Amino acid sequence: MLVLSVVEADGLASPTGAPVAFAASVTVAGRRAFDSHVAEGVDGRPIWNSVFLIPESASPTARTARVTIVAARAGAAAAGRGHDEPLGHADLPLDAVHECSSIDVWLDLEASTSGSSAAAAVGRGRVHLAAELRAGLPRDVPVPPFANRASCDVLEVRVVAAAGLGDAAGGAARSSSSSSFVVLSYASERRRTSPAVAGSSNPRWDERFSFRFDAAAPALVAEVWTRRTGVLSSLDFVGAVTLSPASLVESEVYEEWLPIGGGGEGGELLLR
Repeated sequence: MLVLSVVEADGLASPTGAPVAFAASVTVAGRRAFDSHVAEGVDGRPIWNSVFLIPESASPTARTARVTIVAARAGAAAAGRGHDEPLGHADLPLDAVHECSSIDVWLDLEASTSGSSAAAAVGRGRVHLAAELRAGLPRDVPVPPFANRASCDVLEVRVVAAAGLGDAAGGAARSSSSSSFVVLSYASERRRTSPAVAGSSNPRWDERFSFRFDAAAPALVAEVWTRRTGVLSSLDFVGAVTLSPASLVESEVYEEWLPIGGGGEGGELLLR
């Protein structure tokens, strides 16, 4: 079973130049099989973190997954559907993904020819994809008795929430034009949460990420960032926490509030 994550994109532009939301669709063997949710594209950088399970196939036509980025019609972000102009696509060769290994890549978008001429003209930017091949049944579906699980070790991390961001700075760091997100780094992989509700010093994400466990990797690092928009836009480092996965016990759930350090704003981050 191939686990494909459509993480995010950047460098996207609206066909009309107006603010727009974006979505991603995945096509395998010429058939549109999966659709992400619709995400707002602040600075042309939408975040989906959408995970799709693709059954393995020996058919040559099923050895490539095409990810197409589309601009959503007005109101589609609220409705979750109604995708519109294709902006570009990227092809991921599934033969590049080997069992018990993973790939994490940014692919440049090729201009779409199925949309309007305006949409095709802005077919640019890139998309962030992650993929891994798991033996047996995926962990995200119910397992019947005596079925074999994946033989590869997987580290699953849930970024739950943060509390007290900006307290060390007197609370001045939070405003209605600021939103926070978390960047996870482990081994050679990086993942990013979607932005939390703007203006909150206690943001909540509750987003889950999977990494291939690497005994040689020293630590999992979770960085907290705040993006401020308006007349003076900025991207500020709040701080980070470090966790050693090697100290965790297999099959047991670890959950703890960890102090955020290194950025001067204080606060805590809840990881599970």
